[in-house]
This record gives sequence, C-alpha cells and structure tokens, in this order.
Amino acid sequence: SAWIEVEPQDWDPNNNSTALAIHLDVVTPIAEARMRMGETLVIEGVVTTEPGVFTFQGNPRYMYIQDDTGGILVYLGGSGLNPVDRDNLVQVTGTIGEYRTETQIELATPADVVDLGPDTPVVPEQMTTGAAATEEVEGQLVQVVGYIVYKPNAYTLHVDDGSGIVEVYRFFNLGQTGDPNYIDFSDYIVGDLISATGVARGYAYNETVRREILPRGPADILELPFV
Repeated sequence: SAWIEVEPQDWDPNNNSTALAIHLDVVTPIAEARMRMGETLVIEGVVTTEPGVFTFQGNPRYMYIQDDTGGILVYLGGSGLNPVDRDNLVQVTGTIGEYRTETQIELATPADVVDLGPDTPVVPEQMTTGAAATEEVEGQLVQVVGYIVYKPNAYTLHVDDGSGIVEVYRFFNLGQTGDPNYIDFSDYIVGDLISATGVARGYAYNETVRREILPRGPADILELPFV
C-alpha cells in the first residue's frame, strides 16, 4: 500500500513549493516472510483466530492470519493486541522470529496491526492427520478426521486416520469453564471418531517438538458416527 503526505501549508511564500513525502509499504507474502528470520517486514492476511481466543494470563497476545501462500502467528507481549474480528483483513508490521520452534511475527506496539475490514473467510484445508503434523502447514487453518488413539491428559487428544498422529490441543484458557470459548474434552475417549478444525502449529516441549491443531472453540470439534 502507498500514500502521499504533504505539508499542511507552504512555510516559505517566496519559493511557492512545499514538502512531499511518498510512503510505500512492500507487502511480503506470508510463506516468504516465514523464511526471513530476524527481518522486519510488512505482511497482510485474513484473521483466522482473533485476539482473545488464545490468551496468556488473560492477555490477548496471539492472533493467527493467513494469505494465499501460508499462515503465521502474530504475537505481541504485555497486555497484548487490540480487538480485531475474525475474517477481517489486516496489515501487520513486525519482526520474524521463532518461539519454541513456532514461527511468528513479533510486534512492538498494538498499532503495528492495521485493520483493513471484512474480507473473504479462510476455508479450512481438509487434509490427513499425517499432513497436518508437518512444518509445511504451520500457522494455517486445517481440518482433519480421525480416531482418538490416545488421551494423555485433559487438554490433549492424539488423532490418527492411518497416516500419522497429530495432537489436538485445547489451549489452556479454553479448558476453563468461564471462558467464552470453553471446549469440554471430558466425554471424548479413545476410539471416538472426530472432526477437528484449528490452526496447525509446532511447539517444543522439553526439546520435543509436538505437532498440534489448536481448535478455537467447541464448534471446531465434532464427534462423528463410526464408519
């Protein structure tokens, strides 16, 4: 995007001229941006997971966006990001980095996100569980169908359609009953067939990278009849 800025008035009446500045933001495709660690870039994408869905100590630090080339986590520490609606197009300026192996664009202030208004919603890409458990789709909205093969704790379901396991992880705040996006995992047992939609990520726990799908609310998890 670009805009032109001029002085509000001509400060020197003797030269009949004024100052002019042209601002140009070069937007980098998200897939390319993900490869440019340490660089400060401008990206644009549609919001798939708005601030406030995943929180840290109540702060809306996380947002996921996606363009035609890929998806990425938008992160701002402290009190976090300003509200932005899901399916809106945003322009983001920040530095490409990595936290626990997950690629993210790290912001300096909430003003680094410019809300460009409603856009076409991102349709989750349907894929195998094995494909969802890869670096190539990290940050993207995906959907899988598979059987629960292991339930190690109240927050995690291991799901497999025969192509490999992906973990469906209920973000910590979504396990709190007072959260507006609370997801109840209690009734799910090994052997259930489910559909799971969410953002794919890789996250290192004790130096082991786990490939996860992060559902955004109860509508993203559906138990299916056995086939």
